[in-house]
This record gives sequence, C-alpha cells and structure tokens, in this order.
Amino acid sequence: MAKKYKNPAQVRADKVAKNVFGNLNQLHIEATHWERDFYNPTQDKLYGLLSQALAEFYTLKNEGSRAVKAFTEFVKKKKITCTARTSLELRVVRVVFGIADTTQRANRYAKVLKIAYDKKVTPEAFAEWIVEAGGVDEVRRNSAKKPQPDYEQIAIDFYETVTAMPEIQIGDVSFKHFDDTDFRLLVVRKNSDDSFTAVSEVNSLTHIKSALAYLGKQLSEAKKAEAKQADDDKRLEKSVVAVCEAEVEVEVEVKKAA
Repeated sequence: MAKKYKNPAQVRADKVAKNVFGNLNQLHIEATHWERDFYNPTQDKLYGLLSQALAEFYTLKNEGSRAVKAFTEFVKKKKITCTARTSLELRVVRVVFGIADTTQRANRYAKVLKIAYDKKVTPEAFAEWIVEAGGVDEVRRNSAKKPQPDYEQIAIDFYETVTAMPEIQIGDVSFKHFDDTDFRLLVVRKNSDDSFTAVSEVNSLTHIKSALAYLGKQLSEAKKAEAKQADDDKRLEKSVVAVCEAEVEVEVEVKKAA
C-alpha cells in the first residue's frame, strides 16, 4: 500500500499548532494555580499569563490559516466551546483560563489580546503596556472611545502663520518666558474709540494651552461646517442639473410627438 503523501506546509502547520496548544495548556496549569491562590491580591501574574498567551497568538497569526485550523481542531477535541464565530484570541484565552461561557472574563481578556495585536504590542512589552494603560478594563474602555482631535495643535498650526488682527494694538508688553510654547495669553480692554489696549498677561501655561485648545476646536468646527456646506452645494448643483436635463428631455419628446 502506497504511503499517503502529506503537504510539507500542512505538516509544519500541524506541528506549530500542536506546540502552541501544548504551551497554552501549560499556561492553563499556571492560570489555575494563580486563580486558586493569588487571584485577588495581584495582577502581575495575570499580565504575565496574558503576555505569554499573546506570544502564542502571534505564532498562530504569523503561521497562517493552516495552523489556525489545526489549532482549532485541538481546541474542539478538548471540549472547549468553539464555533465558526469564535475569534482566535477567544479560543486562545479559553484554552489558558478555561473560563465558562457564563462569564465575561474570557471576552475581556480576548479583547485585550486583540487590541495589543492590532497596536503591534510585543509580548515582551505587554505587561508594561497594560500597566501604563490602567489595566484590562481601562484598555477595553479606551479602545471604544473615538479619538479626539488635538485642538491645541490645530490652533498652533493656524496661528503660527496667520497675520495679526490690525485693530488690536498690543503695545509694549513684557512677557514671561515659557519653554513649552511660543504663544502668550493677554487680557485686552476695548476702549471708547473702538481701539484695544492690552492690560495684562495671563501668566499661566495651563490657561494658554486651554485657550489654544478652545480656538482649535472653533477652527475645527468651522472647517467641518465649510466642508458640509460645500458638499450640500455640490449635491444641490447636481440636483438642479438633473432637473434641467429632465426638462430638456420632456421638451424633446413633446416636439417629437407634435
């Protein structure tokens, strides 16, 4: 009987999957010990376990679909809940922590692994990264937040080149030196002749940055409004053109009919 040929790529994938599954099962033993003896007092061990789980996750992702498929078969043989909709990171977490579907802890840990992978956080840097981010739940919450524009930088970029308003005469003002910004904040008084006089410097870097952020937000919103108006004008123009073309077609048909 001829020996059945097996694709070398599949052989490699199966070997990688088997090694990953074995490593994750070893982590499961450590996780069980941590949950039994240290779960409440410390998170250091948890972050260590997750960093090692992340390393195995990277291994599977780098190896490709063959290894992922082979790994999934190992997961199913261990009677771990796994469907076509179960993400790879969740499969990895369930092997390590054996968390039942009745808890959300598996989903929380899996989400953190996915975020770390998307941000290209290495396993070696994972523990420090998650501590600096504030922990598992803080990483998850921050990932759901839409990043805010840097309004302060928007204002800086705009006002570094804009010309001064001619109706405001600054006069001779002695400014405090700040290393972190080239901008200063003044209180000006409007005079009876509609001129302006600078009366005092706001000697606070915090207030300068806050004022720049306020101005930057105004600039950002004005730009959005301008873009929306341009878009509305373009749609209106297309609509008018379409109506005119339709009217021309009607006139042509009427003339043909006559």
